[in-house]
Amino acid sequence: MKYIRLGTIVKTFGLQGQLRCKSMTSFASSRFHLGTKLTLLNEKTGERKEVIVSYFRDSGDYYFLAFKDLEDINAVEGFIGFHIEIPEDEAPLPEGFYRLSDLIGCHVLNAETGELIGEVIDVLTFSSSSNFKIKETNGKTCYIPFVMKEFIETLDIEKKEITVHVIPGLL
Repeated sequence: MKYIRLGTIVKTFGLQGQLRCKSMTSFASSRFHLGTKLTLLNEKTGERKEVIVSYFRDSGDYYFLAFKDLEDINAVEGFIGFHIEIPEDEAPLPEGFYRLSDLIGCHVLNAETGELIGEVIDVLTFSSSSNFKIKETNGKTCYIPFVMKEFIETLDIEKKEITVHVIPGLL
C-alpha cells in the first residue's frame, strides 16, 4: 500500500495528549476529520501504528491533533518524530493539483536550449520555499528553486518533464 505523508509530529501540546505537527499538506482541514484513520510511521524502525483522529485544529504551517484512546501526554510522548500518513487512495487531489512526490523522477530540461540537465531526485521544502534536488547528467547534484515563471517555465506531470530558465551560476 502506498502512503501519503501529511505531516510530522514535533512535540506534545498540553497534558491531554494533543500533538503539535509540522504540516506537509495543503489540504490539512480536509484530511483530518474526526474519526479519520491515520497511520503513524517511525521511519527509523519501520514501525506503524494506526490511530483515529479525535481532535484537530489548523494553525497554518502547524496543526494540532489528538487521537482516540491516546488522550494523555504519557501515551503520546513516544510519537515525537513520527510521520503522519494516510493511504494514497484515501487522499484524492482536486483537479489541477499534484503531489510533490509526483515530481521525483521528472526530467529537467534547459528551457532555452532543450538540453537535458538531469533528473529530480528530491523536493526539499523549507518554510519560505521549495527546491528541486537534481542529479545532473554529469553525476553532480544541483538545486533549483521551485519558483514558477522565475526559474520553472513549464511543469508537465504526465510527461514527467520540467523546463527551467538557466541563469548564470544556477548550475
